[in-house]
Amino acid sequence: MMAELNFLSATELAGLVRERKVSPLELVAGSLARIEAVNPAINAFIQLDAERALIEARQQTELIAHGEIVGPLAGLPFGVKELEDAVGFRSTSASRVFADRWAEHDEVHVARLKAAGAVILGKTNSPEFGYTAFTTN
Repeated sequence: MMAELNFLSATELAGLVRERKVSPLELVAGSLARIEAVNPAINAFIQLDAERALIEARQQTELIAHGEIVGPLAGLPFGVKELEDAVGFRSTSASRVFADRWAEHDEVHVARLKAAGAVILGKTNSPEFGYTAFTTN
């Protein structure tokens, strides 16, 4: 079943979590395993915080097990484009010029996803400054 989860929509995954057929921990762990398997070939994720994502997913799983409502997107893993700010991650705009810049806040959409229970895994690759669709980044 874990491999099948990689191909379901966010709506379907959220329903499985609500129905307690899948836990946030299973979703996050499955996504991290998939990233580990395919990312070396495609370089989609350039920053990961697996430890933090697993801790958050484990906490959500425990809350759900005790009847708590975590949010409509509980446990749904997501990535944030390198051009967007997310606390806890470098915010480089995919440029070496900003290699040491860290996000001071979450972009509005990142904050809303997190508030709804979604779990950030990391940052995804982008052309430098989002300037062109072609890149050697």
